Amino acid sequence: MKAPLYLVLLMLVGAFLATPAIAQDEAAPEDTTISVQDADEAAQAVDEAAQATDEAAQATEEAAEATEEAVQATEDAAQTTEDAVEMTEDAVQTTEEAVEMTEDAVQTTQEAVEMTEDAEQPTQDTVTVEWIVNEAPNDSPVIVKGRLVESLGDNEYVFEDETGTVQVEIDDDVLSPDQFQAGVEVEIVGEVDRDQEEGVEIEVARLNMV
Repeated sequence: MKAPLYLVLLMLVGAFLATPAIAQDEAAPEDTTISVQDADEAAQAVDEAAQATDEAAQATEEAAEATEEAVQATEDAAQTTEDAVEMTEDAVQTTEEAVEMTEDAVQTTQEAVEMTEDAEQPTQDTVTVEWIVNEAPNDSPVIVKGRLVESLGDNEYVFEDETGTVQVEIDDDVLSPDQFQAGVEVEIVGEVDRDQEEGVEIEVARLNMV
């Protein structure tokens, strides 16, 4: 028995309409496969991002540690500089004290030399005017006791003892004209100045009242 024509048409239309659905169902696995791949790539990207974050965190920690070390080094350098400045100040102070001690030592030495000269001076034999005029070599040091009897001006004086007279030259820093007193007993320490034309004179370095 043959099927009616309208049934055949309906079957054809149904078959036609069913074909895209089947094709769509057959394509679904391909779409599902693409989605899983995308998910895997996304997961991998997340892992890479997490790894990069960890590396960045590690780098940040290392940078922080380096910063702390730099700060510590700066503090150490500052302390060292302060210590160096303090040591320099101490050295300067020590140098100043050493200079002061050296100056004191020089002063003490000069005073000792002067005291020695003063102490040695009386041990030199006292000579007479006669010996000075007749025998004393030129530039020889002498000590003679007597009297200043006359001022000739220009720091020149006449000196005498029991053996004779001799001209002496006395600078103002040793005896000023205002201090001169004729006939006063004195001791003069000086040097013989013997000149063929001007004769013999004593250049007085020190004068002591007797």
